[in-house]
Amino acid sequence: MTDDTWKRLAGVAFALTIFVSASLLFVVQPMVGKMILPYLGGSSSVWTTCMLFFQLMLVVGYLYAHLIAQQFKPERQVVLHLGLIVAALVTSLPFQLSEAWLSTDSAPALWLLVALLASIGLPLFVVSSSAPLFQHWFSATDHPDADDPYYLYAASNVGSMIALFGYPFVVERTFAVDTQSTLWAWGFGGLALLTAGCGALVWRDEETAELTGAAEAVGGVDWTRRGWWVLITFIPSSLMLGVTDYLTTDIASVPLLWVFPLGIYLFSFILVFSRFEIRFSFYRIAIPVVTLLTLAATFSGYLSMMAIIGAQLWMFYLYTVYFHGRLAEDRPATEHLTEFYIWMSVGGALGGIFNALIAPVLFNITAEYYLVLALGIALIPPLYSGEDEDNPSTILQVGLAVVLGAAIGVYLLSVYPIMEFDQISSALGGLVLVGAILSMGFIFPRGRNVGLAILLLIGFGIHEGISTDQQYERSFYASYSVYEDRINGHDVDVFSHGTTQHGLQVQEGPLSKRAAGYHHRAGPIGDVFGSMSYDRVAVAGLGAGALAAYAEPDDEFVFYEIDPVVEDIAREHFNYLEQCGDACKVKIGDARKLLEKAEPNSFDIIVMDAYNSDSVPTHLLTREAMKLYLSKVKEDGAIVMHVSNRYLDIQGVVGALVKDLGLVSCSKSYTPPPTQGDSLAYASTYTIVGREASDLAPLTQTGGCASTPPADVVWTDRYSNIASVFKWE
Repeated sequence: MTDDTWKRLAGVAFALTIFVSASLLFVVQPMVGKMILPYLGGSSSVWTTCMLFFQLMLVVGYLYAHLIAQQFKPERQVVLHLGLIVAALVTSLPFQLSEAWLSTDSAPALWLLVALLASIGLPLFVVSSSAPLFQHWFSATDHPDADDPYYLYAASNVGSMIALFGYPFVVERTFAVDTQSTLWAWGFGGLALLTAGCGALVWRDEETAELTGAAEAVGGVDWTRRGWWVLITFIPSSLMLGVTDYLTTDIASVPLLWVFPLGIYLFSFILVFSRFEIRFSFYRIAIPVVTLLTLAATFSGYLSMMAIIGAQLWMFYLYTVYFHGRLAEDRPATEHLTEFYIWMSVGGALGGIFNALIAPVLFNITAEYYLVLALGIALIPPLYSGEDEDNPSTILQVGLAVVLGAAIGVYLLSVYPIMEFDQISSALGGLVLVGAILSMGFIFPRGRNVGLAILLLIGFGIHEGISTDQQYERSFYASYSVYEDRINGHDVDVFSHGTTQHGLQVQEGPLSKRAAGYHHRAGPIGDVFGSMSYDRVAVAGLGAGALAAYAEPDDEFVFYEIDPVVEDIAREHFNYLEQCGDACKVKIGDARKLLEKAEPNSFDIIVMDAYNSDSVPTHLLTREAMKLYLSKVKEDGAIVMHVSNRYLDIQGVVGALVKDLGLVSCSKSYTPPPTQGDSLAYASTYTIVGREASDLAPLTQTGGCASTPPADVVWTDRYSNIASVFKWE
């Protein structure tokens, strides 16, 4: 075989190996997250913590690649790495997550990290080290591109993106979870063969032995440059988790929605490391304007949720491409390749640590997303800030100032609803603020974006009502708020998470003893408790505790709530549980896991009402879950599923389960009459499931209970697909 053939073979072999390793790394992320959800509920924090684990493993993997590149000759590196691959194949694959390592009682994030380390730590460590290690090996060959192997990082991220989007649309829809784990193990075996092939190519060149230690002979990069690498990778990493939390809080914590932000994140690496020229001037103009307009749309609520999600993802794309582009622009010579990847991974891991571990302790609201957006704007030099070689015309500068001024004006209008802009003083105050920020672009150019960052944070603070009586609580599972409102002449306390209200209660008078919101007597749940007999009721999801209002002194209501903070809120800010007294009990933990411990056929009614904002824990809507509910409800009892959802056809999911198991069901919906204006009752839909038609007779005889149309797919513990029930309209 000629040298040219060997060189072409080396390029293909290394690109393919890096592609496969990246695919394995990024297909396992949503796979493991899906495996864990049944143990820790549907919280987006599960994915955030999983991402933190993967980022930490990248740091460890990159550090390993750097150390062996510095300490061993290439042929010894090959032997060592192949030995680790064989050890992972023998001891850890196919991997399974042990429930014994998972705890919802205390420090769930820490226990989740331990569980991930024990189950997939070694194989994930191996694939995490692949990108820098194989690029280092490639630089040790006599390939024409060996002096600049960074383009192989683009191949790595292509594999990552294909794996990410292939999971929800192909893998998740085709294979059960245990089959996925087995297939991943086979893929890992293929990686072992490819690694051996790359090792053979490295061994072939006798000159590689002289390349070890070359980095020591070249001057190292300074700490200012290292710190810059960390900072500009921290920002996209933190924003990725922030926008993911935004998406999954209101829809569902599922792989389909996890992969979109991560896919954008990876695509930016493909773009910036593929030798494609990035026009940074566009991003320096677009990021401040798009950020202000996107947040204005988010705060005002004038656009549809899907439009706001699209705007949030576009904003994230701009930040990610800009900062990763700056990173690629500043990449060092190949002698420092492995160190460069270490600091890049450290920045990514710090983003995960900040969002998953630090922010929930520092902030009682999800402020980290907005803080990092502001940091990003402040770090971007404004266009024509004195750092540009060209000398723009005054007309162009004025035009850009007008565009930015308009964006600032829209932002102010969206975040200052408490200011009466019909008053001259308020209007003048807003104009002075806009003028002050714009003037900084001419007097102190670098300070203009700093002013915009401060404006962003001020607006966020006012929008969130930090200076009002609104109270916030935060836990591993969610960030909650409690505030006062006035509805139909009644003072009420409202419990909210994300964009969804989870309960409310009239503060005083006879109505304070009645359930309100989704649990109002005028709604379907009121019909259930008004027409069906019951002595013992199980409820998944506590909220404000409104369903306790239906408990009589001789009844027993058992509430299953995964988050202890929710119980604290229900007892401190609402008194449904207090009025219920000994008839109501609260048990902390995942509803499905706790129900497994209940006596068979012991409940008259089981109510499934466990939501995170508008997000649905998918493991509560599977065939196995429904069989569990049937085993715990009496022969003539009913299972009541709250299926109201803005984005997912949960009613269809339940209908498919009913059809699959040969059960009966009917669905009731309620919408408050428009003549009532703001109502103490919310629009809601419930599906009531029983074994026989006679079980639901008391409910169906009252009318308005329609048949439940089934979805096309039956969800199981091994298989569920959110795309099949998404309301794409």
